[in-house]
Amino acid sequence: MIIEQNKQQIIKALGLETSAIEIIIKHENNMPMIHKQKISKFNINSLQDIDITFDTCTFDCELIINDGSRSIIDFVSCCFNQSVSYDFRYKMVENQYSFIKCSFYSSINLAFLTFEKEIIFKESILYEEINCFQTKFNNLSLINLITHKIVDLREVCLKQVNINNVLFVDRVFFDKAKFYGDTTFHQVYFEGGVYFKKSIFDGNLKFIENLFQKNFIFVPELKKDVSFNQCYFDVNLVSDFDFQKQHISDFLKQRKMFSSIKASLSKHLNTIDANIYHKYELYCKEIELDSKKPQLFSKDFIDKIQLFFYRITSDHHTDLLKSLHSLLIVIGIFAFLNIIVILGFNYYCLDYISLYFNALIAHYNMIIKNLSNNYTLLIICNFILFILFIGIFFISILFSTIRKCVIIISYILDLALLIYLPKYIIPTISIFTDKRIFLDPLSTIGGIYTILFAIMLFSFIKTARKNSIIPS
Repeated sequence: MIIEQNKQQIIKALGLETSAIEIIIKHENNMPMIHKQKISKFNINSLQDIDITFDTCTFDCELIINDGSRSIIDFVSCCFNQSVSYDFRYKMVENQYSFIKCSFYSSINLAFLTFEKEIIFKESILYEEINCFQTKFNNLSLINLITHKIVDLREVCLKQVNINNVLFVDRVFFDKAKFYGDTTFHQVYFEGGVYFKKSIFDGNLKFIENLFQKNFIFVPELKKDVSFNQCYFDVNLVSDFDFQKQHISDFLKQRKMFSSIKASLSKHLNTIDANIYHKYELYCKEIELDSKKPQLFSKDFIDKIQLFFYRITSDHHTDLLKSLHSLLIVIGIFAFLNIIVILGFNYYCLDYISLYFNALIAHYNMIIKNLSNNYTLLIICNFILFILFIGIFFISILFSTIRKCVIIISYILDLALLIYLPKYIIPTISIFTDKRIFLDPLSTIGGIYTILFAIMLFSFIKTARKNSIIPS
């Protein structure tokens, strides 16, 4: 039976009259219950290791979490009109708390505390901010909750955590949080955005039947596997992700994560966002192949070059404008080199340049015909043109500043080519209409152009299809 001394301690802790206390037996334990009371004062230190339950009580005072006792304190169907907070930072809290079917109308501030025992929030509604910055939890359970304001779980340490059927209306931050064991987010709805920047997961991480809206920033450190099962994404997907080796090297272990997110998006027919995560997956694959240092012309080497090429030309078929510009650059280089070769031969061999294009072409054909037996000169000229074409192309797509300048020039040259010599834009047309001598420099330029044009046109078409909202 509950002794009289315990009653007096409870009365002292709550500042109540003796007649206001109803002591009942809960289950098989001798646990006192405070039933349907309005609490205006609560000093947890006065409990001195007494386990207690508050049922359907209204707290008009601030609830101070401290380390004065080792009690089990349950709040059931209670209403908190004032904040839940602490009196000193970096305290060790040995009480066990559970909040079941409670309503919090003021903020919860548990920052910098260390909870040795379990703390439970279940079937409750939290209307204001929750601050758990740098809090250490031995066992935290969030079950059937609704939070309306920002939840700050940055730099928390969680040895055990259970997050099940929770609605986060506003943003929730797990930046630099550390999860020691296996972690599962089950039926969690992130309406306001969720942030996992530099979060550390020592165990397996699972997202099951979750909804992600607005922002989903997921750049953690993973020690084991991560999976997304039956999740729905309607978010800005890691929009600040940048391909830099010093940044993406941390993502080598996350290739499975990107693949899992991609698969989940594809199941919901969200193909455009699925392509974005497929792009991140390929980023990791490229770095992985680069770290292997593959032998020249081996399978890994060819795969690495292919991934590199499509990354810099179309961002793995996700950037339609980048793909279009890469195609226009090829056409622009083709037009530029043709002009340089024709003008160069005219000036070098005839010492003058005609102002009429047809005259320039006629003079060029005559010069090349006279040089048809000078194989050494033509071979050297063609080799230089080959290096120039490939060199200008890769320099144009590798360096952003040069790329912008080349794109502007390409627009002008491409427009001029389209107006005056449109048949040369499509290589297959000029192949069957122009008959040139062996080793003609224009033929060399045309051959290189034909190959690059075909590759870039295929890439542009594929990018357009992947980025179309119309099912293919």
